[in-house]
Amino acid sequence: GRARDPAAAADAADKLTAAALTRLASLRRPLKFAVTACVGADSGDGAAVAAAAAWEGATDGGVTEVYRDGDVKAVMTAYWVAV
Repeated sequence: GRARDPAAAADAADKLTAAALTRLASLRRPLKFAVTACVGADSGDGAAVAAAAAWEGATDGGVTEVYRDGDVKAVMTAYWVAV
């Protein structure tokens, strides 16, 4: 139902990424973070993307969260490594 605006989706992804990085930095842990976000229409087409890299299993890792509301799909991934 809602109008789909690619520029608005890109802006939302940028805001999500910035907010996540700000919150992760506030943890004050000796970690380096990489965060990606993708926001777009939830057309039910089913896309899958995966990537991971870990150098030290006890300190490095990642997490992916998916949000769907019927019209919009947002996928956010954060990776971290100890520095």
